[in-house]
Amino acid sequence: MSAEVTAQQYQAGQHVRDSLFRAMPHETQVEKAAIYLKLAGLIRNTPPQGSFSYLVDAFRISVVENNDSLKAMSRLMMGDNYNMRRKFIQAQEQYLAALNAFHSVGDTANELQALIKIGIINRFLDKNDKALCYFQKGMSLAKGEKTSPLRGSLLEQIALTYQGMKDYEAAIYFFRQAHSLFSKTRDTGNIFRMQAHIGNVFLDEGRNDEALVIFDRLLRDAGTSDLELLGILDLRIARVYSAKQDHRASLKYDLKALEISRRRQAKAETATSMINAAGDYYNLDLPDSAKPLMDSGLILASGPDQKHLLETGYHHLFVYFRRTGNFKEALKYYSKYSLMHDGIIREQNRNNIEVLEINQQLQRIHQSGRMISRQRDILSLNLKYHNFQSAFLKILLGMTGVSMVIFLILLIYIRRVRRQMQELNIHLFDEIRGREITEKQTSEHENQYKFLTDNTGDFITHIDSSKIPTYASSASLRFFGYKPAEILERSLPDLVHPDYHTLIKSKFDEMVATRSSKQFTYQALKKDGTVFWVESIWNPLFDPINGVFTGMVGVTRDIHERKTKEFEIMEGTKHTENLLKEIHHRVKNNFAILVSLINMQMGQTKNEELLHSLTNLQLRIRTMSLVHEMLYRSGDFEKISFPGYLRSLASVIAGTYNRHDIRLIIEADEMVMDIETSIPIGLIVNEILSNSYKHAFPGGKAGKILIRFTMDRDTGISTLVLQDDGIGMPEGIKIEQFKTMGLQVVQILCAQIEGTMHVTSNPGASFTITFRLTAKQM
Repeated sequence: MSAEVTAQQYQAGQHVRDSLFRAMPHETQVEKAAIYLKLAGLIRNTPPQGSFSYLVDAFRISVVENNDSLKAMSRLMMGDNYNMRRKFIQAQEQYLAALNAFHSVGDTANELQALIKIGIINRFLDKNDKALCYFQKGMSLAKGEKTSPLRGSLLEQIALTYQGMKDYEAAIYFFRQAHSLFSKTRDTGNIFRMQAHIGNVFLDEGRNDEALVIFDRLLRDAGTSDLELLGILDLRIARVYSAKQDHRASLKYDLKALEISRRRQAKAETATSMINAAGDYYNLDLPDSAKPLMDSGLILASGPDQKHLLETGYHHLFVYFRRTGNFKEALKYYSKYSLMHDGIIREQNRNNIEVLEINQQLQRIHQSGRMISRQRDILSLNLKYHNFQSAFLKILLGMTGVSMVIFLILLIYIRRVRRQMQELNIHLFDEIRGREITEKQTSEHENQYKFLTDNTGDFITHIDSSKIPTYASSASLRFFGYKPAEILERSLPDLVHPDYHTLIKSKFDEMVATRSSKQFTYQALKKDGTVFWVESIWNPLFDPINGVFTGMVGVTRDIHERKTKEFEIMEGTKHTENLLKEIHHRVKNNFAILVSLINMQMGQTKNEELLHSLTNLQLRIRTMSLVHEMLYRSGDFEKISFPGYLRSLASVIAGTYNRHDIRLIIEADEMVMDIETSIPIGLIVNEILSNSYKHAFPGGKAGKILIRFTMDRDTGISTLVLQDDGIGMPEGIKIEQFKTMGLQVVQILCAQIEGTMHVTSNPGASFTITFRLTAKQM
């Protein structure tokens, strides 16, 4: 499928390129390069690799033609391409090259663009100080352009950087500076955006009322043309009301945002609004309104980059079902929420592990740098030695004129050697300087990685091939009560409950044998002996050259609270099941008492009509009692096997009438059915089957009765047929004309299950009942 899409995208790119070449003259190579840049801009999103190939073609032409402006623009767009593919180091290299090129040709506007892009990358990489340096440099460059839109963009980026550093006062100051500049140029769109930024800062600070005032004013002033801005403002206002626990007001604005996102056909915004609105409905205890929105929102948010939306949706469902006491549903959605939350944390942990691996590579580079430093010292000594030799030879040659020829030859040789040594020394000096820069960067990265491992919520450790810890993050004190240094003095089993030592050993051996990471749950021990539940992910490390196992990196998370909640929910579910089982048992017993009372009544009368009525009543009670008996005996307290129920019911009715000359045939598709549907269908079977035994075979006439039940799984349409080969129905009479209580009950029950009944006589009686089963009933 991906290959097919790529071919279509390639053909589309070729078509656009050919169209541009026909529409734009390109007599020179520079004009052809300009078309390549235009084409790369048009197809920059699909696919990025195709766009990059056109940029490379344009850059190649700029080098051949020695066109600095074209070089700079090619570099800038190549940086954008790398940035889209999240290759930030390569993107920054291209932006820096473009910055220098734009500066050399005096293109101030594009130079400012390059500075802004470099600053944004540094801010994304949490290098806020460097980002501010680039933005301030841009402000100095744009000093003469007091009303330049680029100057306003620089002020906005500075404010966003301070907001990311949680310096809200500075962020508001620079947002207002940008707002003032855009007001002078009457740039309405940017004015609204700056006001929205200030509202977001208030929201981050928890100043909900002040944020609400700003968003309300923007909503009034924005008009109806900018749908994207209106949708963003509705979401922000809904977030404010949600923080204030005003779920009705939050629902109002979430629904408005949903309507706008649907009009814009924005999939991500539509999913967000659906899940938020469904959460509001659940908070207002309106599950019927919430469910369709939540189902649709979860389907739209099924992409790989929208796990946070799925996490939010499952959390709303878990909280609602836990609040309403439906522990079974609460456990299902809590499991999904935990799975999604763990997936997000797992991606963060993988990033932390990659950080540790990069740290090890940088350590090797650091050691290599020290070796080069030693080589430099040796070469310096060699150079001094050769200088000494040169001086000694000069003295000897000066003392003797006879050896002038030899002196000239040696002098030329020495000069050549000296020049080579100087060139080598310069080369080594440059390389050493590069190594020193690398070591400095390595030190900075080490500090950053240490900050990450020290501040992550999980415990990270490195264990060698002998299961001895060689590194432990500072989270060890919070997890186990041990300082990192104390962890390094202990072996892995010391931190694990004895009941799980065998599991730990088997997982370790399996990880090494399969050369793949392992995830498992177990109980750990704190320093004071406290037992708690944890979850670990082990990633094995192997020597890249000989493939020998060298150790592993482990990430451990405290899941004690989650496990406790799971046990509580399981206990609640078990209690509910026992209660349901007891209810069905008591209902069955009460029905049995009713049957016994009717038996006593039947023994005290000889009135045939009354005996028939009591027998019919007894069969109806047994029909309902049989459902509860089957539910009590089964593991599922909501649904029963319908073929089994049908056979048991038919057996009870046949035993009541004791007609051995009538053969009973039952054909039924295998399925389960809930109690609300099973009881009316069972009563229908009871009435029609009893009627066949009583009236279809008079005078001891032999015959057979067929009961057939079929269901179409695709449509849910079910068909129940009860057919005998007896004397049949009176000719010319319709079912509506029968006044017997049994057939009236059948018609009422058919209406209850929203079914239809068709009666024929050819010559025996045939009853066909058709009805539809929903997924909930099956």
